[in-house]
Amino acid sequence: MEVADDRAAERLNAQKRVVRDEVLRYLSSLRVEQTLGEENKNKIKQQLVSRADHVLGDKGRVRTVYFNEFVVQ
Repeated sequence: MEVADDRAAERLNAQKRVVRDEVLRYLSSLRVEQTLGEENKNKIKQQLVSRADHVLGDKGRVRTVYFNEFVVQ
């Protein structure tokens, strides 16, 4: 995740377990067809940013999410 500033990075680090749980719960709720294609991956990124911002309590703290790998089972 790319965050807006050092303060956001500190908050993300402090809440990383909660953010990770939120991310995993969301991703595990998706069906395979909801993960295919660029449009769907962009929607997933937007949802992850929104959910992380919610956990951090301040919209706009998380700028984007980068995928190193995207494996669908």
